[in-house]
Amino acid sequence: MDQKTQFIADYLRTTLSVSALCDLYGISRKTAYKWIERYFTARAGRARRALAQAGIVSQPDRRAHRCRDPRGPRPPSHLGAKKLLPLLAKRYPADQLPARTTLFDILGRHGLLARKRQRRRIGHPGKPSTVLLAPSGVPTSRGSSRLATASTAIP
Repeated sequence: MDQKTQFIADYLRTTLSVSALCDLYGISRKTAYKWIERYFTARAGRARRALAQAGIVSQPDRRAHRCRDPRGPRPPSHLGAKKLLPLLAKRYPADQLPARTTLFDILGRHGLLARKRQRRRIGHPGKPSTVLLAPSGVPTSRGSSRLATASTAIP
């Protein structure tokens, strides 16, 4: 038996208090009461599980898919999830609509999203085509250009 099962078995025998069992098993009382609560909720038929199941498509989600489906009435195939939500709200005012990201996932799952256009990547321009033979005038904040020579220095 693992530690949790042995703890619950000793707890159900009621020979020791919860504090004494915690000292015996080296766990905190908070952990002990959590294990006890989970044991009794599992016995009552309420197992720990998610309240909503991911990937289950409800009726409004199916309607969202139909709005983009070419077989549907007047498909706005150019619309994404953001612009499709107001359209769904207008067509089905009584239904609870999915979130925008959920709608985006649904459209993507059914292949109804347009691929983003690849942008043209411009690489490094390379080395300069002209060779600099001498220093040129360096513009200063005063509007004139000065050369850094031995007689004059740039402030």
